[in-house]
Amino acid sequence: MSPTRFLLDGLFFLTFLVLRLRPRHLRPGARVTYAANFSAWKQPLLARMFPDRTFLHLPVDAPAGFVTRLDRLVPAGDIVAWGMTVDTEVDACAAARGIAIEHVEDGFVRSVGLGASQVPPLSLCLDRAGIYYNARQPSRLDAILAHHDFDADPDLMAQARACLDLIRAQAISKYNLPDDVASAPGRAPAATRLAERQGDRRTIVCFGQVEDDQSIVYGCDRPLNNNDLIRQAAADHPGARIIYKIHPDYLGGKRRPLSDLAEVAHLCEIVGDEVPLRQLFSSVERVYTITSLAGFEALMRGIPVTTLGMPFYAGWGLTDDRQPAPPWRGRRLTVEQVFAGAYLLYPVYLAPGTLARSDLPSTIGHIVREKERLAALH
Repeated sequence: MSPTRFLLDGLFFLTFLVLRLRPRHLRPGARVTYAANFSAWKQPLLARMFPDRTFLHLPVDAPAGFVTRLDRLVPAGDIVAWGMTVDTEVDACAAARGIAIEHVEDGFVRSVGLGASQVPPLSLCLDRAGIYYNARQPSRLDAILAHHDFDADPDLMAQARACLDLIRAQAISKYNLPDDVASAPGRAPAATRLAERQGDRRTIVCFGQVEDDQSIVYGCDRPLNNNDLIRQAAADHPGARIIYKIHPDYLGGKRRPLSDLAEVAHLCEIVGDEVPLRQLFSSVERVYTITSLAGFEALMRGIPVTTLGMPFYAGWGLTDDRQPAPPWRGRRLTVEQVFAGAYLLYPVYLAPGTLARSDLPSTIGHIVREKERLAALH
């Protein structure tokens, strides 16, 4: 390393200590949690979600050796990371300390609005084994679904049935975008057109995703994009009506697609936010997805689902899987059992505003009230 590089790296390290470190981090016996990959807007939320932890957020542009030097000065007691991907130095630090990195992702009933719009989450998934969308290794959710004795847990299953009834009745989804967009000027005809049957033609819905999302990167055994999804649905159902639902992040311009939709526009009808999710689910015979949660939301409503990748709900006998299931998913489960594991046993729910611990029924109640409030404003 050149002297200039050495000085610059040292200056970076000292600047981090001055700006980020507080006296409480240096108390004897203080247990510090390193946090990796958390966006700036999520960092203050993390401290509120977990007030018992002392967080040090690792900079994304840190020079080589930064984490090793920091660990000598302020040893890591725990490490949390948003998503699956972490820097090799963070992995090395975890191995040296004998720490299992706790991976964090949004839960399955997340918010009223998109995370890309910086809407705080109402649920999180915390997993020291992996994360639910990583089909390369068994996650904590995989362990729950593979081993929990659902038949011997009637209280859990009663709560699962009650929550499923609420979700169906109130059209609850992950992001809960306003349902009244279909009534906006210029948008109602699209919703009406999609609800109308076209003779005996089958209607298939393909749910698009952000194509470089980690759920696709870690959930597929081969490269796949939204165009592949549309082509597969069209090939499987010649003459069927194929509807392609664009992912909300693409509609809002927050992400750029990797594939050119014009290449498959002749195979499908393209819709965006002009059609509520409940409208799509009420008028289709089958759903196609790569790894989207929309596939499980369809299963909750009794709609057959084809998956090209291996989302958490695939491999349990519920879906038409086009990717081989990993060996730890040999058990056959019902939709209610997968729901109980994924929505009740796996996530942490957070109360709006305070971000204190909550539960799924309370979260659903808040979402229903918030959707009603937003609908009244239009």
